[in-house]
Amino acid sequence: DGEILISDNDGIKVFSSEGYLQRLIRPYFGIFSFTKTTKETIFANTLIRNAEADDPLIVELDQRGKEIRRFGLRQNVAGHNGLEDQAFLTVSGSLLFAAFKYRPRVEIYDIESGKMIGSYHIDHPVFRSLAKELERLRVPEKPAEGRVFVPRYLAGIRASGDRVFICL
Repeated sequence: DGEILISDNDGIKVFSSEGYLQRLIRPYFGIFSFTKTTKETIFANTLIRNAEADDPLIVELDQRGKEIRRFGLRQNVAGHNGLEDQAFLTVSGSLLFAAFKYRPRVEIYDIESGKMIGSYHIDHPVFRSLAKELERLRVPEKPAEGRVFVPRYLAGIRASGDRVFICL
């Protein structure tokens, strides 16, 4: 649509195709991943420090950054500062897919109802060696205050037609 969208710790920056900053969409502290819909709204997986149980995993935003709806539940693992809640997003038809960076899991949401309609665990032989690799690299069992080491399982997700592709 002649725009370039980039997310970082400021939010979503919208640039013209010539590279000029047009606006900043900043609904939360930061945005880990986002995807646009055919309705010109944006689904975003937000980064929230010290998230509460009722903070959403995903929000739907209008073009100004106003929250329209909330999707999903956070894990809120104590001491992990939201790592298990970082999810890559993609849309295919009427479905929203969330693939988790630090959990080998994909959740599937119906866009119309906002409800999770399924999820699946991703199993790959390399995942079984990740914990051992951290140990081999001598990652401390009790890292310094405020630091935690967990395996990274997924690096992205994209949809094309009726297929979903996951990057390990």
